[in-house]
Amino acid sequence: MRVLLVLLENHGQLVSRVELFEQVWKNQIVSDDTLTRCISDLRGQLGQYAEQVKLIETIPKRGYRWIAEVSGQQITNQLPPNQQKIQQDLADIEFIQPLGPASDNGVPSPSKSKRQWKHFAMWLMSGIILLSLLSTSTLWIVNQMVDSDTVRVALLPMQTQNKQQQAIASNFEDLLKEQLLATENIRFLSSRTIDGNRQNLYPYLSREFAAEWIIEGRIRGNQETLKITLNLVDARTALVSRSFTRNYVSNQTTLNKLVVKFVKELESSLNRD
Repeated sequence: MRVLLVLLENHGQLVSRVELFEQVWKNQIVSDDTLTRCISDLRGQLGQYAEQVKLIETIPKRGYRWIAEVSGQQITNQLPPNQQKIQQDLADIEFIQPLGPASDNGVPSPSKSKRQWKHFAMWLMSGIILLSLLSTSTLWIVNQMVDSDTVRVALLPMQTQNKQQQAIASNFEDLLKEQLLATENIRFLSSRTIDGNRQNLYPYLSREFAAEWIIEGRIRGNQETLKITLNLVDARTALVSRSFTRNYVSNQTTLNKLVVKFVKELESSLNRD
């Protein structure tokens, strides 16, 4: 439904795929297939009201454009005369609110008009719910990406030796996620996609979610000085491409600075690759 609203608000104008991603799935990682599926679903839902009218135009490799006038009456006028049912249905879709049936004196009947409006509102709400369910389920399944420049990584839980290290690892992972989202083109998979009990985890993430890299880490050492290591692993081959190790002295300020250094090294390595 959000995709449809963006197209309607910009009717007659090209809306690029990037613009649609930014307005509909802001700060989310989705694939081109997600948008293509949404457009296909919209055409399927709208086809029953305007079989002979092209509503959404595809501009190859650029985006989409709503080419019909945002007016139920004007869209109806483009239909062949024999499409009476479609004309009536389009008149009910109130881009411009239709009048109710006329009473005996030629004045529209308020009660009948109100009933028609309630009927339309119920139909519209059902359509919104259906489209929302379709888009939500699609987002959980499809390959996640924003554009061709996005680097998709999966973050594995840090390996630790004791409870104290687990607390540090939890803080480190939260800071790492914040810093990765602050980069221009690195995005990570939701933790829901990572099942620690799954065999052959790396090829699974690569195949099902198009993850290009895996970031795995571990913390070891004594209470005063810890060593934090991050490995950058090729998701397709499970081979370690880069390894970064830094010492950590227990205080939050040092941890923040340490995470920033790690992310800069990761960003440099990923952009170079």
